[in-house]
Amino acid sequence: MNTSDYKKKIKNHFSDKAYKKLDKDPTNTIAQNATILVEKNKIPCKTKSTLKPIPLPPRLYGLPKVHKLNNSLRLIVSAIHFPIYNISRFLAQILQPLTGKFESHITNSTDFIQKIQKIRLRPTDLLVNFDIEAFHTSPNKRYIIKASHKVPSDLIPLIEHCLTTTYFSYNNQFYE
Repeated sequence: MNTSDYKKKIKNHFSDKAYKKLDKDPTNTIAQNATILVEKNKIPCKTKSTLKPIPLPPRLYGLPKVHKLNNSLRLIVSAIHFPIYNISRFLAQILQPLTGKFESHITNSTDFIQKIQKIRLRPTDLLVNFDIEAFHTSPNKRYIIKASHKVPSDLIPLIEHCLTTTYFSYNNQFYE
């Protein structure tokens, strides 16, 4: 894909109301808020020291969906080493064991195959695949947080911070 097509395709995504252009880089503010939340938490001191924010903004790039007509882009936000990266990894370790407890949870393609092999279909049944567009820009984060009743309550502010701190940089501009 040539550079001008790539840039046009990324810019097209920004016409979605889910994206808001920011006036300035929010990285330092987010890092400061993360530090405050970690310090207030009941996490052991040894763990707190590993959760220090790294003040680098997440970057956006796109990967072409070569199987789609017009090679639309799958947007990727590279969040490695951004302010809440370490907190997110810490929370993922705690939350991961809870995810498999939902009937709708699929671990990977092998798990999916094993689950559908158990289903007996009639000749009139249809298997349907829904391609959800903009899934990550549309979930109701407040609902997700409230649904986490099995999570220790002192972790909720950290989870909320991670779920509501969604921003990235692209072409020297910041977006939420």
